[in-house]
Amino acid sequence: MVPTVSVLLPVRNRADFIEECLISVFTQTFQDFECLVINDGSTDDTAGLIKNNRDFRLRCFELYRDWE
Repeated sequence: MVPTVSVLLPVRNRADFIEECLISVFTQTFQDFECLVINDGSTDDTAGLIKNNRDFRLRCFELYRDWE
């Protein structure tokens, strides 16, 4: 079944905030959503922290910046 709402979270090097952000998203009273995190080439532990979250509504997309 397709969720009613898609929450988009673009992130880059936000390991210090990502866990708090995901907790905030997943504890909302409205529950018919998916959370799409777009990790834009983080070089800190942002990707690892996202992958530690096992909520079925979370999907992470990794973008790589090979032009830098």
